[in-house]
Amino acid sequence: MTTNDLIKEIIDREGRVYTEDDNDPPTKFGITIGAWAEYVGHSVTKEDVKQLREFEDAYPFYFRQHISKPGFDQISDDWLRVFLIDTGVLQGTKTAVKLLQKIVGTSPDGVLGPVTLVALARYDQASLKKQLITSRMHALIGCALNDPKLPRQYLTTTDLEWLHGWWNRVASFI
Repeated sequence: MTTNDLIKEIIDREGRVYTEDDNDPPTKFGITIGAWAEYVGHSVTKEDVKQLREFEDAYPFYFRQHISKPGFDQISDDWLRVFLIDTGVLQGTKTAVKLLQKIVGTSPDGVLGPVTLVALARYDQASLKKQLITSRMHALIGCALNDPKLPRQYLTTTDLEWLHGWWNRVASFI
């Protein structure tokens, strides 16, 4: 799967329209106002987000912020790369890497380095995929139940409006 195919899938899942909601920051192509400001290195306005262009803005944003910068381009398995990128889009790239690291048994520091990559190469891939899906579903259950004992991984109770869609999104990887 090419990088452009990966990014197209992200945008297909996130949507192409500008949205603004009381419980969600201004967003277009799944890129929030805060994420865009971080990417460009200065404050931005809602109008800046409304004006984002798919190929000129969203594609380079996703490549840098969600594929290259976290190191997901170093993962050769298409399923795993797409799953981690999707997790990173929803829950943050460091959270996605930590999730992987906890499963493969390396220090969960949020950096996809050589130690994690070696552990990943040695880990049973079928087991890894099951554990990744289970972990994301547990985070969503924790969010839905507002249970502090279940992993929330940056989800908040205000996110409940989108919980059904996120659940379907994880289920699509099964």
